[in-house]
Amino acid sequence: VARGRWAESLDGIGVFVTWSALAFYLEILIIGMGVGVVEQLLFLYVIGVKLEDGSIDGLGGNASLCGTMVLVTVIFEIPLFQWAHEILRLIGHGGCLLVAYFCYFVRVWGYTMLTPETVNRILFLEALHGFTFALLWNASVEYARQMAPPKWQSTAQSLLNTIYYSLGAGLGALFGGWVMQHYGAIVMYRGSGAIIFVLFVIRAVAMTVGRCWNRRARNNVEAASEYTSLASA
Repeated sequence: VARGRWAESLDGIGVFVTWSALAFYLEILIIGMGVGVVEQLLFLYVIGVKLEDGSIDGLGGNASLCGTMVLVTVIFEIPLFQWAHEILRLIGHGGCLLVAYFCYFVRVWGYTMLTPETVNRILFLEALHGFTFALLWNASVEYARQMAPPKWQSTAQSLLNTIYYSLGAGLGALFGGWVMQHYGAIVMYRGSGAIIFVLFVIRAVAMTVGRCWNRRARNNVEAASEYTSLASA
């Protein structure tokens, strides 16, 4: 019995060290770092922060604007979480992640285009948070659920939360804060946006190649089946 449990445990652990699982959690780590750059450092950029050279880097906003930004993000999250399963069924896990990555890129790149005179337009960009977080999180939770065996569901979700919220967001705030302090928020957000855009391209290419491979494999199976049927006839 003990040997059977040990073998079952090894099989469960093996699910989390496959190439697909490692690639998935790496994606979550990277986007988690990107989200950490936004959630932990955006208010500093909106209000203004003193850089290492003594200059002030920011948009000259105020606390009221920051509070309104949070309200906008929540307002757009609610309907997207409500319709998340329908969207997931329509475009799949990969499609949801692609939309989330692209919206993140547009959002953070848009930050760098704002000026103190146009700072209030950041509210339009914050509406994209609903697409970034709601689609990303719903697709990630569902993917982790499907990936893990029944007895390892809690482990899969715990790994997801730890990598995204703790490791990803923490590292994003750490490295993003260093870049912001030494090079400014524009460099930080454009760099973060560029990284996520590269992630977007890699996933899009991987999905395209995967679909072509699956289509070719399916055609080969159908051809082999047809050949077998003709030979038996």
